[in-house]
Amino acid sequence: MALQVFCEAYKAGLYGPRYQWIFQGHYNPRWWLVKKDVHGCTPEQLQTAVDGVLTFGRTYVSKSKRKSASISGLTANELFAEFRERSNDRLLYGRHQISVAYDCVWMLALALNSSVNAARSEGIHRDLHDFTYGDQELGQVLLEEMKKVKIWGMKGFMEFNAAHDVADELEMRQIQGKNRPVVAYYFPKTDVGPAELEFLTDSPIKWKGNHYINYYCK
Repeated sequence: MALQVFCEAYKAGLYGPRYQWIFQGHYNPRWWLVKKDVHGCTPEQLQTAVDGVLTFGRTYVSKSKRKSASISGLTANELFAEFRERSNDRLLYGRHQISVAYDCVWMLALALNSSVNAARSEGIHRDLHDFTYGDQELGQVLLEEMKKVKIWGMKGFMEFNAAHDVADELEMRQIQGKNRPVVAYYFPKTDVGPAELEFLTDSPIKWKGNHYINYYCK
């Protein structure tokens, strides 16, 4: 789909200094590098259309310089090393996302642990092994305890927002010729500071016309 979009953009002249495309970043790292014509465009035409495109995607290991030690005491390298050992180094699907699952298990465990005393303080004298999905009273206690969980995990600071979701750290990349370097990181607010958008000085955004802009934004 992406190749077709940018082929049509090339045909319509929607590229160059007057246009800035922003795209999702979960495609194959070199998705635009083709060896033959596709959708009526040559590889050179596609390269022209996508050059300068900015993409956004989540990071699976925190890049924050203000990151505290993870709640488990493990580093990301240690976690992935243990995973490779336990999985016999097999190329399992989704292996790059184990940090997400690891952090979620920690958050769930902490919420379950604190819900025991929270339930009793509410006059609920049922244990967690008595919980059923029809138990709205105990279910509400679990939900409220989940909202209180705040940890530093493998992928950064973790807490649930009003939509019951966790804000991700994001990386911004830019297609520059045949490469797609990281040019910036977005860090959501944490327990030690507000949200930040950090542009990388050693890998700056290159705007059309060979202009470089280096800046730091909070």
